[in-house]
Amino acid sequence: MRFRYRVIEQQPAESPGGHANTGLPCVGGLREVSSCAHSVDCEVSAWTSWDQCDRTCGGGQQIRHRQVTKNPMNGGLPCPAVLIETQGCALDPCRRRDCIVTEWEGWSGCSASCGIGYRTRSRDFKQRPCEGGRGCDLDLAMVEPCFAPACDCQDCIWDAWNEWSQCDKSCDGGQTCGGSDLWSARQPVPAMLGLARLRPIRACWNGARRAFSSSEELVLVDRRSSGIAVLTLNRPKALNALSDSLMRALAEKLQQVDADAALKAAVVTGTGKAFAAGADIKEMNSRSSYSDVRHDNMLAHWSAVSSIRKPIVAAVGGFALGGGCELAMSCDIIIASQAAKFGQPEIKLGTIPGVGGTQRLIRAIGKSKAMELVLTGEMLSAEEAEKAGLVSRVVPVGTELDAAVAVAEKIAGFSTPVAQLAKECVNASQEMSLAEGLRFERHLFHATWGLEDRKEGFEAFVAKRSPEWKHR
Repeated sequence: MRFRYRVIEQQPAESPGGHANTGLPCVGGLREVSSCAHSVDCEVSAWTSWDQCDRTCGGGQQIRHRQVTKNPMNGGLPCPAVLIETQGCALDPCRRRDCIVTEWEGWSGCSASCGIGYRTRSRDFKQRPCEGGRGCDLDLAMVEPCFAPACDCQDCIWDAWNEWSQCDKSCDGGQTCGGSDLWSARQPVPAMLGLARLRPIRACWNGARRAFSSSEELVLVDRRSSGIAVLTLNRPKALNALSDSLMRALAEKLQQVDADAALKAAVVTGTGKAFAAGADIKEMNSRSSYSDVRHDNMLAHWSAVSSIRKPIVAAVGGFALGGGCELAMSCDIIIASQAAKFGQPEIKLGTIPGVGGTQRLIRAIGKSKAMELVLTGEMLSAEEAEKAGLVSRVVPVGTELDAAVAVAEKIAGFSTPVAQLAKECVNASQEMSLAEGLRFERHLFHATWGLEDRKEGFEAFVAKRSPEWKHR
């Protein structure tokens, strides 16, 4: 920087008599500053060594680069435009290589011990393609149907009951149960979901009112000639609260439907103003510790609903909360009346959903909406549930059962093994990546060529007639 100065040699004088002075005032500073910088040119580093060739064979490219170490100033020379250089590199000629896969592994065992099942086999990549070689668009897994001997339904047999436990209430009505936690070593496991004898429950009397009797049917079954069964939860006074005994009865009835060749689909609904208002909280609260819950394996038998192979339609006419909402989501299709309400209010009880509320709900309606329901305990109306994708259809109050039956009967009019394959494929999408799901779908699609019903369906279409399904 450089400077210069000046001084005032004469100040303007005042006029006689105090009149304004007509002289010019002193304007401006007494000091000036200006730059005296020299120009600075751009500076760059030396070129780096050439990088390795970007190919392992044939012609490729390699690069080198340099960088600016000092930027130009005060009109200095600018930086060069080229900071990266590229040149060709030539290696030995490349050889074309096709994709190679390993040999197929042996077939797995049939998924069913009797009736229709499927088996799989797989292989893996041995060599990836290069230089225009044949690509790897090859199947790495294969699925085909397998036909085991005809099923012979057998009932499970247990050993003798142990003594009745004490009544679960010290007064009023309660329940007492007996049973064994272990299978008897001499008894066979039931084949094809045969009828299992579960621990009996009977009323115990300690006071003024009669307890719920085991003689009352907890699940009513209406077998229709159209090939479907309607299963009705029957605890209307308790809003169909899902007690252990009710869920065991429901699992038993659904297993019987699954094993009955004459039945093609099922409908699950509830009596009264609720589909199911949740689990039986009083019964759950009787388990006072973590060890009690683990010992009883609480809620384990709920998984039987989602393991049924035949399609299940839920007809929800009222509350479907907590376990009731989870039960509805375990079914394949939900038809709801305009009065239906859905929710997961477990957080209000100091716990969380335990049979799919955090897992199936997010898959049905997405993370944000599922989080809102689980973390606030709020309910969805039927219209909101339909909009969110939780239910298939909303119908007028009182017509939900007829609508669900109509859907089930339509499904029952198609090939049973094909409907089961379609259900399995859709459910598998919840547990697979898109690529895995597409492969699984294609293999099950190919597997239908092993069914007589696939051939009948194609031939009926060409002949412009209705197919006559043989369900095999």
